[in-house]
This record gives sequence, structure tokens and C-alpha cells, in this order.
Amino acid sequence: MPVPKSQQGKPLGGIGAQAMTRKKHSLVIDDRLLSKQYITSKADAKVDNTAYGGSWADVTDVAPSKGAVQAYLNSLSVTTSAWTQSDADLGTAKTRTFDTGYVGIGAGSGLAYSSITERLTVDGNIKGTGNLITGTAGTPSSLSFLSDSSQLKFGVDNDTILTHTDGLGLTLNDTNKLCFNSGSQFIQAPSTAILSIGATDEIDLTATEIEINGNADINGNADISGNLQVDGNTTITGNLTVNGTATAILSETVNMQDNVIVLNSNATGSASVDAGIEIERGDDDNRKLFWDESEDKWMIETATGVYTEIAGGGGTITGTNTGDVVINLASGVPSGAVTLSAQTVTFTDAFVYNTGTNNIGTQGDSSDDGKLELFGTTGSSGTTGLVVEGGNASSSNPAVSITGALEATTKSFNIPHPLFEDKRLVYGSLEGPEHGMYGRGSFDVTDERRKVAVNLPNYWSAMVNHDYTINITGYGDYNVWITNRDENGFWVETNAEEDWSFDWSAIGGRKDAKLEVEPDA
Repeated sequence: MPVPKSQQGKPLGGIGAQAMTRKKHSLVIDDRLLSKQYITSKADAKVDNTAYGGSWADVTDVAPSKGAVQAYLNSLSVTTSAWTQSDADLGTAKTRTFDTGYVGIGAGSGLAYSSITERLTVDGNIKGTGNLITGTAGTPSSLSFLSDSSQLKFGVDNDTILTHTDGLGLTLNDTNKLCFNSGSQFIQAPSTAILSIGATDEIDLTATEIEINGNADINGNADISGNLQVDGNTTITGNLTVNGTATAILSETVNMQDNVIVLNSNATGSASVDAGIEIERGDDDNRKLFWDESEDKWMIETATGVYTEIAGGGGTITGTNTGDVVINLASGVPSGAVTLSAQTVTFTDAFVYNTGTNNIGTQGDSSDDGKLELFGTTGSSGTTGLVVEGGNASSSNPAVSITGALEATTKSFNIPHPLFEDKRLVYGSLEGPEHGMYGRGSFDVTDERRKVAVNLPNYWSAMVNHDYTINITGYGDYNVWITNRDENGFWVETNAEEDWSFDWSAIGGRKDAKLEVEPDA
């Protein structure tokens, strides 16, 4: 049975025995085992909790505690999960391994523990003699370049380089090609302005829509079975074949070098189909110019469904482009007015002719004096003798331009009434012994001025005589009057004590248009 510790005596010998003076005693064999507490106390005595550092370099009788080692690692500002290195000095270690399975390889202090965030982090180049294999079968993997302008270089002399261009994509260097099928087909940029796609036989574009914003230069045949939209210019040096049944040309201007346009090119046998050109007129009825096979004549559509020979009016034109042209004119045209000779048609007189009665022409009245006279019909429902359409008052191409004088019994304008649809508005013109010009305006003076200047338009002095007439009208119990004037304007003064207003008008005769008021008849 074990003896209580309080009753145990001094150990007699063996491991842990105390030093004793040499005494003679009887040999006693003690078969008791050392206790756990005894062994623990002796082991703890060989562990020192002193901070681990350079002072431990020559210590051999005790070992640093786990806490001392941990404290030292923390003092170096490294993660405590780092458990291996290639050098005792962490500042120059070339290889650093984490218990997480992360490995770092770098150039000493250039590789920090905080930078080792992947299974393998290398600070420098990697050179291999075998293959680079990533991922596992059936599991997607990727290869990432985390810096802008990264490059993939190929060849012993790195003659082919694929560069990341930030914000754009990947750039292949110089004029190198992206090749397919052993290099027989490729994509290449032979210059900074040209992109080439080379194929041994065919380039097949399977997109639902192909958009070309620049010029398209096609040197061979183009066979297009779907829709083709070209926003720029298209030059085709070969043949263009359209297999559809309808062709729409939406351009405003079409230029053709051919001097002959062939219609009905698929016609066979005897001619039986009319052919020509039809003009689309929007909301109005279309009009046609065509060859009438039944009449063997060129016809023009003058009204919806109404067709007239191009040589209408009873006349005909016969002949060819190699012989004389013969014109048979309708009756009433003066003989000798037209001379025909060697394909040349000469008009010996300027004339306008209409077969109607009293519509237009020199044949319209009995005087036969050679004047060009236009005739309408009188009355509220009569016809207008002359309608002229052209520019407007603000344009340089007016509807009517008259170099000489215009003679009229009365001068008036007749316009639709601005208030009543069933009425007209008719005004007569003011008449006088001069070609007059006028200007007018209003003044409201709200400041301390009692005299103001009225400036006439800058062209007034160049066009109007200096003796123009001025009229002013004041509004209030005060007077306004003219104190001075010249060719550019005049001064108006008042005796008003506060705000004052007036209207003004100026009328003068034009310098460039003098009238002889009473010439001889």
C-alpha cells in the first residue's frame, strides 16, 4: 500500500536523491516509482518564459517556452501562422511557408508575409521546362494577370507578344498574325490603317446583322441573299447580282456612267409589255413616263389615267439620231418660225403659243401688235390671267423682278380675310409724286432726360433725300418738339416735369428712283 507523503522519509538514492554526507548504513532497496507531480515540476524547471531574443543564442541548459517564442514572432510583425522559413533571419528569408498551405518565394525582404495570399506567391520570374497545368478535369479554372499592360510573350526571342491594353482589350504586336488551320487563314493588321482577314476560300459571317459604317470596296462578285445595309459609300468593281424580286433605292441622288438603262431585260418573244418610269408623289397621284407598246409611242401621264404623247398638241416628231429631224406643227403656228437643218432646230422668233382661245400668246387679240398678252376672265368667279410663284420678300430671288417701270391702272392687294373664311380683304396702295420710304417708332422716357435722339436706320441717308418729313405725337399735358435734325436722325425735346412719351414717323422720297410726274403721252 502507498505511504502518505506526510509520512515519507528522505529518499535514499536513485534519480532525484538529495546530496547527503557519506554515512555508513544498511543497503535498502526502495521499489517506489517517481510521482507525476515530481516529473512535472522538474520539467517545468527546464523551461524559461523569458522573452525569446538574441540573449538565447548561447543558452543550453533551459529551453524557451511556447509563450516566449510566440511573443518573439509577434514582435517581428509577422503572422503567427507562419511556421517555416529558409533562414533564421526573417528579414532575409527567401522562402516562407504558412500552415494554411500558402507558399511564398521571393527576394528577401521584398516579399512580405502580407503579400502571400495565394497557394504560391512568387516575387520574380518563373521559368519552367515542362507544361503549366491549371485546374482539374471537369472544374473551370482561370489564369489572371492582375496588373495593367501585362504581356504574354512567345518564342525564343519573344518575337510574338500579346499585351493587355487597359480599357481596350488585347493587342498583338507589330504585324503578327492570328492564324488558323496551320497558318493558311489568319487575321492581321499589315499597317496602322488596315485590318486583313485572309482565307483560302470563304469568309462566313453568321451574324443576324452586319453593319459597315465606312466605304466597302468589293473587287469580286457579291452574292447577298439577305438584307444589306450600308451607311457609307460602296464601290463594286465586279458584278452585283440581286436575287430578290424588288429593289428599293432610297438615295436622293443616283449617278450612273451607263448611257442606257435597260428595262424589261428578261423579256422574250414579241414585245407586249409597256415599260417606263413612275414618279412617287406622296399624297398626290403618281405620274408615269413609259413606252406604250400598243401605240408604239412614248406617253406621259398628265392626269390620273390620262396619257398624252410626248410630242402632244397635235404635232409629231419623227426621224433618227443620224438624220434630219422633221417636226410637223399644228395649225396656227406662224410659218417660218422654226427652221430644221441637219438635226438642228432653230427658232427664228420668241413666241408662246396655245391652241386655246384668249389664254396666252401673241395671237390673243385683234391688234396683232406682237405684244405678249395674258388673258383671264372677269367676274368674281373668273380665272386669273397670270400666277407667279417664286421667292419671298426676304430672299434674293423674288417671284417677279422688273427692271423698268410697272404700269397699272390701280395698285392693290387681294388676300383671304383674316377673320371670315367667306370674305376677301382688298387694300389699295398710297400714291404720290415720288417713290417714298417711311419709318416710325415710339419713345417712353422714364429717366431725367428732357431731350432724346431718334436714330433712323443706317441705310436711310443713303436711300432717302435729306428733306424728309417728321411727325411727332406726345401723350400728356406737356409739349414735345423737334430741336435739330440731319440725314441720320433728329432730336426731340419736352417741357414735361416727369415721365414722357411720344410717337414719331418720318417720310421721304428715294434718291435712286426719280419720277417724271407728267410725261408726254
